Amino acid sequence: MCQMMHKLHNIQIFFSNSTDIDDESNDVSVQGSVEDVPLSERIENVEGIWENHGYIAEPKNFIGKGGPNLPNDIDDPISFFHCIFTNESVDHLVFHTNYYAQQKHTTFEPINAATMKTFLGINIAMGIKNLPSYKDYWSANIQLRDNYIASLMPLKNFQWCLSNLHINDNNLEPRRHEQNDDKLYKVRPYLDHLSKTFLQCMNPNEFQSIDESMIKFKGSSTMKQYMPMKPIKRGYKIWVRADQTGFISEFEIYTGKTDSVETSLGKRVILTLTNKIQGEYHRFFLIIFSLLLTSWKICLKIKFMVMVMEL
Repeated sequence: MCQMMHKLHNIQIFFSNSTDIDDESNDVSVQGSVEDVPLSERIENVEGIWENHGYIAEPKNFIGKGGPNLPNDIDDPISFFHCIFTNESVDHLVFHTNYYAQQKHTTFEPINAATMKTFLGINIAMGIKNLPSYKDYWSANIQLRDNYIASLMPLKNFQWCLSNLHINDNNLEPRRHEQNDDKLYKVRPYLDHLSKTFLQCMNPNEFQSIDESMIKFKGSSTMKQYMPMKPIKRGYKIWVRADQTGFISEFEIYTGKTDSVETSLGKRVILTLTNKIQGEYHRFFLIIFSLLLTSWKICLKIKFMVMVMEL
């Protein structure tokens, strides 16, 4: 996404100074949803709003303060880590992991925050040094064994944490097709926590980009998407707002189609991801390939300068 922002071939720029826009009065006389109409036809039917290589109005200067928003006493990687994964989030994991083990009515020794941090650290290290199986890090075979990881925690303790790790209470999970049903219920508290800390740790820079992103996953899940034109073709689709550094400020995981047909998905996503930074006059890059993200009504609604890239 960050690379796309620097590969401009043709830019169309729109800016709106209006603070009171009536969606109905600015509607386009086309059949069906606006997002279903090709962009070329939308431009032809909205004369005077789009121009090539020029401004309709002088853009206002960015008034925000972009960049890291971190305490002054941070001087090591662990401190940076705790800005995203706070001690409160670790305590949350400890509580629900012990609570889930208790619900299984088995004899166990409750873990504490230190053990949970060690478990998380081992998982991060395993992502850097990949082995065929997590058991290989404790293998008796010297060619596979990782003495550093093996010295941090016994294999039996790691397996216990792996099998009991929980983030939410299973007893309170809504049933399928209930009004408050959430496919991400089991991880929702952590997603909400990360959404909060991402915003706290980094003030959004002037240039922002909104687009789809994919997390590779080939297992079985109702949320798994297949997108043949993406570098990662199968996995979880996420709507992302990132700045020119590549830092993700906000995200929303796509959980699949609902029972009711959503005719303005792109509009809803963009308004959700820009809600917290309105009034600072950010410059937004919306990839023209995605018709979901290029409705002119969206440009009017968010009231920012929008750069629509044609790569």
